[in-house]
Amino acid sequence: MKRFFTLLAIALMCCLSYGSYAQLSEGGTPVSFHKKGLETTIPFTQMPGVDVQALMAEDEINNAQKVGPYRFGAELPVNISMSNSGLWEDLKGAGLWREGLRSEGALSMSLIFDNFYLPEGAKLFVYSEDKSQVLGAFTQKNNQAGGYFATSLIAGDAIILEYYEPANVRGQGHFTITTVVHAYRDVMNLLNKSTTASSGACNINVACSLGNGWQNEINAVTRVQLGGGLCTGTLVNNTSLDGTQYYLTANHCYQGSNPATWVFYFNYEASTCNGTSGPSSHTVTGSTFKANNAGSDFALVEINNTIPSNYNPYLAGWRNDNVASSSEIVIHHPQGDIKKISEDQDPVTSASWSGATTWKIGAYEQGTTEPGSSGSPLFDENTHQVIGQLYGGGAACNGSNPNNQPDYYGKFAVSWATGGTSSTELVDWLDPGNTGTTSLTGMDPNAPQVALDAGVVSFDAPEDSSTLCDSTVTPVVTISNHGSSTLTSLTVTLNIDGNNTVQNWTGSLTTGQSTSVNFGSMTLSPGSHTATATVSAPNGGSDQNPANNSASISFNVVIGSTITFTLNTDNYGDETSWDVRDANNNVVYSAPVNTYGDATTYTIDMCLANDQCYTFTIYDAYGDGICCNYGQDS
Repeated sequence: MKRFFTLLAIALMCCLSYGSYAQLSEGGTPVSFHKKGLETTIPFTQMPGVDVQALMAEDEINNAQKVGPYRFGAELPVNISMSNSGLWEDLKGAGLWREGLRSEGALSMSLIFDNFYLPEGAKLFVYSEDKSQVLGAFTQKNNQAGGYFATSLIAGDAIILEYYEPANVRGQGHFTITTVVHAYRDVMNLLNKSTTASSGACNINVACSLGNGWQNEINAVTRVQLGGGLCTGTLVNNTSLDGTQYYLTANHCYQGSNPATWVFYFNYEASTCNGTSGPSSHTVTGSTFKANNAGSDFALVEINNTIPSNYNPYLAGWRNDNVASSSEIVIHHPQGDIKKISEDQDPVTSASWSGATTWKIGAYEQGTTEPGSSGSPLFDENTHQVIGQLYGGGAACNGSNPNNQPDYYGKFAVSWATGGTSSTELVDWLDPGNTGTTSLTGMDPNAPQVALDAGVVSFDAPEDSSTLCDSTVTPVVTISNHGSSTLTSLTVTLNIDGNNTVQNWTGSLTTGQSTSVNFGSMTLSPGSHTATATVSAPNGGSDQNPANNSASISFNVVIGSTITFTLNTDNYGDETSWDVRDANNNVVYSAPVNTYGDATTYTIDMCLANDQCYTFTIYDAYGDGICCNYGQDS
């Protein structure tokens, strides 16, 4: 399994196309891309060298207990403006300014601005030297109180700024670049194995089965870039239900950074369980500080710009009653990687950690956290409500399994009302009407607000795309009240392969509350099945928002046996793939290349029909097998 990394990397990099990224902007094309007669030589400012080895040595110490944000880049101070740098050209009264920045060895770069003001009609673009990746156009809509601004990352070690100013506002625009972030870790996933931000092998993509039923909460969680560091946080609801974009993260992420320059990455997640990358284009820049407190390690900010509805933002619910949950879910970005999900199946316990009052997770049964997960929400698995945010701990991966070390989450209940002022506690912001609420459900800020709106949240059982090794199934569906009126009755219909089972639910669901409906045990024949759950007749009336009234899944029933095999990967586990085919050569189970980590043991369960013949084949993408000069695979 010898490698020719240099040639391979060059070949792949030549074929990559990043296109225009969707950081809040108006799009369009820089003037210089099509304007003839412009100066072809652009001045470049050279950044000082970066001692990557020294930085990584510091990171090794800090990352052990998740101290501070996960650092991926060096923050290089500069003082670059349109008055002291770059090239101005006159375009019949209008002005065009360009300036290049180069930081040798950077895997990607981003910029932080002060004194940022763009007049009406002006446009600012930032793009890579080869013009394959373009951010902008940034316009007057990107102006913020305080004059701060920041960009998301541009691949490579050289970037160009281009500013166009119409004649009627000539001389009115201004900005100063105060910081260049030189990324020495590949949080852009540029196919460089030694630097790519890749979390441990035991982490679980949110698209895997553990994420089923958690889509709303997944949409609430983002990666947040704080200069040269990364953390995790979540949008949270407030009792006014007015859609205010409050964002909860850790105090140790906030310390030393300016929320006005934070960049929030929505939907940075893989679309499949085995996926290794996701879109990094859904970004919003800028927030305003509201409150923080080291006593529970929380920080609350409000995102300034309206989050686009196509980002599918969700405001998570919360509990402030200081009651331990029986099991927990964590959604996070370990090492800045795509969004992951972890589970603790045991009750949390109270503990003090580094001077903060926390919930302690003794060990995770599925997944883990890592540096970069700091600030991630701790959800009560039964209520889907936030009860804390990650402070730190020793949890990590041990190969493909969690390492059974604890983590500590600052208590939401302590953050609530123990600081004494609006800048040190949550209550003034998340309960502005002083209602005394101790439990609030989440909310889709873009959902229609009507009186009668029942919805199907999820299928809890069976899982979508699952294979059941039994003919007996017990469907469970979670329903929710999305309307303003309390729900007291509802018809829930389960259709499996065209056959309906109806339950007339009664109870009391206030706005945002959910409950499970169990349809009891059913016997199904072997084969593929489709199930659809639908709600109707809320409180005996008509649902005023039928868009969320149903959810469907597909699953397979096999009368067979659970077969388990153990895979030990060698030092190039990403080259290993396999499949299992039936007698008709149909693939019934498989794993593609780039599924597995190096030198790791994996246990895979499959349900195979009795009295059938199957063929198992294992492949090595490089073609030199799985043994023996590069580790022992078996």
